[in-house]
Amino acid sequence: MLPKGGNKMGLNKVSQIDSHTWSIEELNGMVYAFLLVGEKRAVLLDTGFAVCDYKKYAESLTKLPIDVINTHGHLDHIGQNAAFDKVYIHEADMDVYAEHSNGKVRLQYLQELLMEAKVPRKIACSKLTARLLHKFCYIPIKEGMIPIQDNAEFDLGGRTLRVIHTPGHTPGSVCILDVENRRLFSGDTICDEGVLLHFDHSRSVSTFRNSAQKLKSMSGAWDEIWPCHHLKPIGNEFIDEYIACADEIIANPAIEGEGSGIKIHRRGRISLSYVTNNI
Repeated sequence: MLPKGGNKMGLNKVSQIDSHTWSIEELNGMVYAFLLVGEKRAVLLDTGFAVCDYKKYAESLTKLPIDVINTHGHLDHIGQNAAFDKVYIHEADMDVYAEHSNGKVRLQYLQELLMEAKVPRKIACSKLTARLLHKFCYIPIKEGMIPIQDNAEFDLGGRTLRVIHTPGHTPGSVCILDVENRRLFSGDTICDEGVLLHFDHSRSVSTFRNSAQKLKSMSGAWDEIWPCHHLKPIGNEFIDEYIACADEIIANPAIEGEGSGIKIHRRGRISLSYVTNNI
């Protein structure tokens, strides 16, 4: 049973994937977290913006100890880390996590998101909006984050999770392979609309392409991909589409026109954002 008031204002929704796996959707599906339960322990993949009470949701679904693995350090994946005792993140994303835990940085990103959603700047950046956003801009900071590396494994009891380091979106982005259940939880590395590679801390298009190629070489280990955004689940054909999109950018970095600003190269149903000095 979900916590009382769980769907207040449509901010969140819990969906059961199988008898021991759930997705938690925040802000009407803007971002997903996933609860994976074994026989001895459970893992929550990401903790969202901090609008949802992720700990309450997770504890309503299992009585086992719950650890957190962050797929990467961005603000929409780390919001309630401080509510949990053990939180793991790839060692290369420690700085990204620290940056995106800062209230002023979070507010700036969220104001930019509002403007992308066509909210006028005078509203998105107003003092009133800042006060309304305060709850998930100024979050408790989780101390003692635990670094993980490529190929690290978590034994939940009859359920093994394996870390796959996939730098690109961030330097420490990871996918999580749910070994026995043949699912890949891809974070923001592979999804059905687009991957952002234009941040100052993003790795190059070539690095992202290598990560996608790495996933392709391992894709026999899973049957479906569960991203943290947009459509879910998706198939392995998306990996090929991202490799092809990256190849087109690498072959012609100016494909989207002149200038050094943020560019978006679209290929069918997916896209990559990038800057021409980070190919």
